[in-house]
Amino acid sequence: MINGGVDVYTLADRLGHADPASTLRKYVHRIAGAGSEIHIAVQSAYTRAA
Repeated sequence: MINGGVDVYTLADRLGHADPASTLRKYVHRIAGAGSEIHIAVQSAYTRAA
């Protein structure tokens, strides 16, 4: 669901988790491509700042 664009707060609510952090702890390892997305976001931030 996160890969499909659902925000973690909505997902946590639908799963019955009181805290979105618990949702991330349980499922973050299953987010395909998360590493490359972070790399792109950081690179983009540094490019804008330069």
